[in-house]
Amino acid sequence: MSLQSLVQGYVVSALVGKIATATGLPQSTVGSLASKALPLMLGGLATNAKKDDASADSLYTAIRDDHDGSIFDNLEGLIANPQAAKGDKILGHIFGQQTSAIETMLGKSVGVDTAQTKGVMEILAPLVMGALGKQQTDKQQSKAEVLQELSDFSKESATMQDPEQNILMSLLDRDNDGSVLDDVMELGMEFLKNRKA
Repeated sequence: MSLQSLVQGYVVSALVGKIATATGLPQSTVGSLASKALPLMLGGLATNAKKDDASADSLYTAIRDDHDGSIFDNLEGLIANPQAAKGDKILGHIFGQQTSAIETMLGKSVGVDTAQTKGVMEILAPLVMGALGKQQTDKQQSKAEVLQELSDFSKESATMQDPEQNILMSLLDRDNDGSVLDDVMELGMEFLKNRKA
């Protein structure tokens, strides 16, 4: 089973329906948002793991020690209060200064505003880490095994056939030179051209 399939397996239709009820968004919109956001989060984690040994160690420690999958035992609590599960902080760790840019572009791709996108992503982020942590615990994966799965996902994502998703994923590879607004404008133009094509 691929890493993306593993994570998506936890975000079943029933859960999407609960998120839709909590956020006031149509279930189909939440489903579309989740299908785009989950690979972005995995891609962000894979990008972080490749930065340096310290980043890889930090990520593995977080997966092993802080996310054992118990988040799935209290989904109602997570949906009601994602801040308690540190959804916003997890997003910050995954995407860094690109967080707002990614939320903006992701929202535009499904037709919702940034605040609504952020709300859904803050629920999804702890689930992604919980899925990775549960797998690590169940399989007793070493750091090398976890990082290899993330690396494999990164290679798979490079062959995605969805142009819109490719544009979103490209934000993860920006040079972090502080010009996030320029990145958003540039990618926004690419996105609009793609939609008109």
